[in-house]
This record gives sequence, C-alpha cells and structure tokens, in this order.
Amino acid sequence: MFEAIPKLIGNLTRRTPKPKNEVDVFATPNAGVRTRGSDFTIRDVREASPSSRLDMVKNSRLLRAKLGLVRGVYENSSRFALGPSGIQPTSISGNLEWSLRADDRFLEVASRPEFDVREEQSFFQMQQLLLPEVMCDGDVGGARVRGADQTPQIQLFNTEAISNGGTFGPSRAERTAGARWKEGILRSEKGGRPLKYRIQHERKQGQTGSPIFTDFDKADFLHIGRFDRINQNRPMPWLHHGDESALDILDLTALEKQAARLNSFFAACIKTQNGQLPGGIEDILSTETDTISTEDSDGATTTKETTRTYANLFGGAGIPVLSIGEEMQFFKNERPSTTFAGFIDWLVNDIALGFGVPPQFVWALSGLSGPNARLVLQQADWFFAYLREMLITRFCRPVWEGIISDSMNRGLLPAPPAGTNWKKVTWQGPASMTIDKGRDGKLFEALVKAGLMTRSEWHEMSGKAGRTQRTRIIDEIAEDIAYCQERGVPLELYFGLNPTELTADGSTDPEEIAQSIITLQEENAA
Repeated sequence: MFEAIPKLIGNLTRRTPKPKNEVDVFATPNAGVRTRGSDFTIRDVREASPSSRLDMVKNSRLLRAKLGLVRGVYENSSRFALGPSGIQPTSISGNLEWSLRADDRFLEVASRPEFDVREEQSFFQMQQLLLPEVMCDGDVGGARVRGADQTPQIQLFNTEAISNGGTFGPSRAERTAGARWKEGILRSEKGGRPLKYRIQHERKQGQTGSPIFTDFDKADFLHIGRFDRINQNRPMPWLHHGDESALDILDLTALEKQAARLNSFFAACIKTQNGQLPGGIEDILSTETDTISTEDSDGATTTKETTRTYANLFGGAGIPVLSIGEEMQFFKNERPSTTFAGFIDWLVNDIALGFGVPPQFVWALSGLSGPNARLVLQQADWFFAYLREMLITRFCRPVWEGIISDSMNRGLLPAPPAGTNWKKVTWQGPASMTIDKGRDGKLFEALVKAGLMTRSEWHEMSGKAGRTQRTRIIDEIAEDIAYCQERGVPLELYFGLNPTELTADGSTDPEEIAQSIITLQEENAA
C-alpha cells in the first residue's frame, strides 16, 4: 500500500492467514459436458474469452458515444449514486479527538487535484470519473504511487492498459509456485488469489520494438469492478447482455429517420390513365433550373444544368382541375409507427432490467401514479446504494486506509489510543430520492423525537455528514448565545423559549445551554 504502507505503527494489523483447502481455479471442471444443442462446454458458456470481452468493451464504448439512452444510464446512475460531492468518509474509531484528526489528514491529502498523478482529479472527482468507466468497460485500475514530496497519489488506468504483456510469462519462482498470468492478472494456482497486475504503457511517438510493461504487486494496485460470476477473472461491461438491443435501437432509429425524411420529400401523387401530366395542373407548375459544378481528382471542373419541375400546391391558393379518371392522392406521414414505438419500449426494458435499474426510471417515470412512482424510486435507490457499496469496497476504503496508515507510519498522524479501531469509518452518500419529502420529513422528525432514530441518521438521510451537522448546529447556537449575552439580549426573545424553562438547571455554559435549547425546541414543537 503506497509501496511501504503494510508496516504500521505498533501492532495495528495482523497478517491474513492463508486459506485452507484451496482448489485449483485453473482446472477445467465438467470436462466434456455439453449443453443441449450446443458444442460449447459449460466453462465456455460461463466466461467469455479475452477477445470476446474486448469486443464487448468496444460495443459498450460505441453505444456510450452514439446512443443517448446508454450514456444517460451510465452518467445518471453515477450522478444519483454519488451526488455532487461524491462519497464522504467520517472516522468513527471510538476516540473523537483522533477521528477528527484522521478526517482532517485524509481531506488534506485527498481533496487536492494533486492526489491524481496527472494533477487533474481529487479523490472525490475520481469517483465521478471511475463509476461510469467501470459500468462502461467492466473494470479499471489504480496504482498506489508517491509524489515528489512522498505524499500518496493514485494513477488510473483504463481496462485495455491491464494487459497480458504478450511474450512475458511468470518468473521462475512464480512458475514453481504454479501461478499463471491471465488477462493481465497473475493469480495463484490454488485459490486464484491475485498476486500481480500488469500494465502496458502507451508507445511514445516514434517508438519501435517490444511494448513496455510494469508489474504492480496486489498491495499497490486497486482493481475496481463488479464481479458477477464465481472465479471470474475480469469483470464484463455492464451492458454486455443488452448491447444487441442497444445496437438495434441505433439501427432502427437511423432507418426510421431516413423513412421520415423520404416521406417528407413527397406530399402527393397524381394518378392518370396514361401517365401523362393532367391539363388541369399545368397552370400551377414551376420549373427551376440549376447549375451543378463538380471537380475530379485531376482538378478538372465539369458543369451541367439540371431542371426540376414541381407543383406549387402549398405556396398559394391554386386549385387543380383534373379530367375524369385522374386522381390526386396526398401522402399521410405516419412516422414513427406504433409498432416502432412499442418495439423501442421493449428494447429499453431489456436494456434497463439487465443493467439493474428500473425501466420506468430510465424511460417513462412521468406517467406513473404516486404508489408506482414511489416503488420505482425505491428500486432505483437500492441500485444506487449497490453502486456506492461496490465503489466503497473496491476503491474508497482501500484509499482511506492507505492514506491514514501511511500518515501514521510517517509520523504525520499519531497512533490511535488503545482500544480504538482506526479502520472503522462510515461513508456518506447523497440523500435518498423521494417524491414525498414533506411527509417523509415529518415521519423522520417523529422518529428522532421518539428515540427510534438518531440525529446523525436523520442528517445522513438528507445527504449530510451526521457528526458534522450536529457540531455545526450546536456551535451556531453557542455562538448566538454568547453574542446575546454580550449585547444584553434576553435569550428567550431570540430563541422564543420560556425563560423559566431555559434557566431551570441554572446552567451558564453556552455549550450546555445550546444543547438545552435544542431539546426544548423539539419538546415545544411536539
């Protein structure tokens, strides 16, 4: 962790015991078994080949760039899961003084753009960048490195940078231990634990010869992605099940647009017995001559004249007179057809359901009734909570523990007192989505007063850090009390409380009075 982080102050960590009874994940179970009507083995069906996975990544990126629906699923899911400020950590080690110092130290390192090797993204901005990339490509990588001043930094890599490395195989010691490289990850023979990650560097301009690779130990590398299969080596793009449906939407939409344009070119047709122009329409004909110039590859210019004849039926009040047997038939534009719209709805449902988000949240939330809208929002909220948990587990928590342990090793943060857990931290995301903010607010207020919910939980449901908000409220009231006393203003006039209740305990300390005011205001409101 940041090259030398595993050595912590005191005995803060323990070595993870080696799991027992591990099996070889590279063995081929059920060899020779076939699915009905297929030549694929069970293992072939279970996991896509590296080339197939890269094809899925290409499709996913194409659809993200070309189809607004797909881009919206990625970007909006990330936006609703992380909010405008990202996931915020708060230490709850059990020692308030140490926790506050740990929080300050983490923000000092992680809230600067210099936390990124490219000096472009803070820790919180990285979250907004990583989550859509993970959903689009399946996985991304992050290496723990150090800046010039030895401050921890993160270097991000996209999915194609995590590479096998062509001819480079395991070292002699790795071969002896049975470890094998697969899609840029060196895994142990038994258990399949990742040991190293291989990063392929981009070629410099004019560079020739073999590509250059860097291997990172597991402790120095963050592999961020969603594993949805047992013993899966590399996560798949989240849209891999629905990329065919998304490509169908692209194709059908393009065809529908062309059909609508073609239909718009022709307003009506005239039917006659002999195909000749009716005499009754000659007076409303217009002839237009145009000159078109073209230039060939040799630079020679060719000019030709074109003549267009059309009926000016819409620019004036002309009424054509047709002979018997002649008919004018106007075209009716029925684009898009009801069949097209219904099929697009089905494709959107297929994409959204497989992705994990309710289709109505993606496509048509406005037409739902109140109860159905609440159900859809609740389902979407569960999905966004899952996204946060995945990012916390694979990225946020390892980064937090790395920065704090590194700060303790370097003497920039004292070791926590005995009996405290320095790794214990909560993560605050945005407020839950609701269409009943007023009603929910009254319910949660009643729960707080009844002791069934803490004030911190109420603040966290609103997307704010509980301890920070409680401290701010008390500090603000204490500041108001001190200023009222300085100016000689009775507290009951400012806070609207009964003076006998306010001074019943005889307290003169502003902090204690502030807490009493909060309690009395809640009792009076009840």
